[in-house]
Amino acid sequence: MSVATGTARWYAPRNITINKVEGFLGTAGSGSATTFATLINGSSSRTDSISAGATTSSTTGLSISVSDGQYLTVNITAIGTSAADLSVKFYYT
Repeated sequence: MSVATGTARWYAPRNITINKVEGFLGTAGSGSATTFATLINGSSSRTDSISAGATTSSTTGLSISVSDGQYLTVNITAIGTSAADLSVKFYYT
């Protein structure tokens, strides 16, 4: 895994509100956190991290509006040593 700009897009099927973001690593990193940024239509919305030595993170209580047809991408902005296989899950209403 390396620092990377996300290219895969997920398009909102309707107006939605993201209320939770979870991050998962297949292999925990060491030394420093693995961080990832969520972008809406290419503009940074928020940054989350998975602590060194951990494989999951969860942020709840969010209220991020995404309009019908807007898209999400995820950039990997920092990587803990040996961290691998990042997955991100968004919950919305």
